[in-house]
Amino acid sequence: MEKSNSPRVLSGSDSRVSSVVFSPANPSSFLLPPSSFLFPLRISSLGGGLGLMMGLFLGALDYPIMHDTMTGKQQFIFTAKQMGQRSWSSCKTFAVMGLVFYAAECIIEKARAKHDTTNTAFARCVTSGSMSARGGPKAACIGCAGFATFSVLIEKFFDRHT
Repeated sequence: MEKSNSPRVLSGSDSRVSSVVFSPANPSSFLLPPSSFLFPLRISSLGGGLGLMMGLFLGALDYPIMHDTMTGKQQFIFTAKQMGQRSWSSCKTFAVMGLVFYAAECIIEKARAKHDTTNTAFARCVTSGSMSARGGPKAACIGCAGFATFSVLIEKFFDRHT
């Protein structure tokens, strides 16, 4: 079969994006639009990848308690296991965090019919509150306030929503 270099048009359901043109000549056109059903999977996999990298880095920094009695081989095995456990745990946490954030922001944006910093702050609050809910209501409130404040500061610094 022959490959065609003609662009493909995908109609979006979002009023801001009437159509997205996918063309082999423009690599950035292959980015998924936020209205795509595959976008949450991309967000979740990117979050998981970030968590995996952070887990590998932070797992390597763990210092064995019994390091004086361990041989070099035992220390290497211990560090490798710690890196694996920490990276898998971080991978799952960041993937879920990305998915919860995307879902919350999508729901809030559809309910408010606006795209602004307030949506992001509320979505971060929901995400952090749900992720820290196991620690009790105080932890959920502190997480919500902290993450939302951090989100607003980052949004104002980068000034995305103008």
